[in-house]
Amino acid sequence: MFSTDAAKNIALGGSAADPVHLGHLGMLRAIVDLRRFDKILWVLNGASLEKPSLAPSNLRLRMAVQAFDEAGLLGSAPSVELVLDEMSSVGLTALRRYRQIRREYPAAREIRLYLGADAVVPQERYNGRCEIAARWSEGERLIQDAQFLIIPRQGYPDPRLLDLPQNFEVFDPVPPVPEASSRVIRACIANGMPWEHWVPECVARVIKTHKLYGWKGGAS
Repeated sequence: MFSTDAAKNIALGGSAADPVHLGHLGMLRAIVDLRRFDKILWVLNGASLEKPSLAPSNLRLRMAVQAFDEAGLLGSAPSVELVLDEMSSVGLTALRRYRQIRREYPAAREIRLYLGADAVVPQERYNGRCEIAARWSEGERLIQDAQFLIIPRQGYPDPRLLDLPQNFEVFDPVPPVPEASSRVIRACIANGMPWEHWVPECVARVIKTHKLYGWKGGAS
């Protein structure tokens, strides 16, 4: 799935990007600007058994490629690689993907799974557990096995104040990542509320052209 090379420090992350938004771009830019990783992998999940209502993967990939390219992230140094992972539909969990990367890069000094703080803060809806432990397949084992880089997000507690395991490193200083949420964006589109300020123009054009997420207006 991934192109192997002599990368010694690798950052691995991604999402369904349904749709990709300015928060995704801000997080990735912050990781690039660290100049700590030789390769940064963003895995865009394909079809999902847990999220059957995802927009078609080819359109989500198009939005991500255009957004990352316009932001100057693709082909930048360090290397940023965007990968569509259709295997997510048959249970390639985050834990198994992390282990796969460790096998494909046996000489890597460091492999970090980068996530927004929303995935690790305890939440009432999960009875005080974090999203990884409560909702992710093999999440408890992932917490034990993987090395993490946690990026603070607006609207969530500062992860530096949490009692996280030693394999969790918190991004410091806090990067200027815009507040955005794919779930909120989809809800705003479906309900006719403003949403374009959360996404690049190229992403808004794809959404309107293909009438994604219940868009009822005209194409750009």
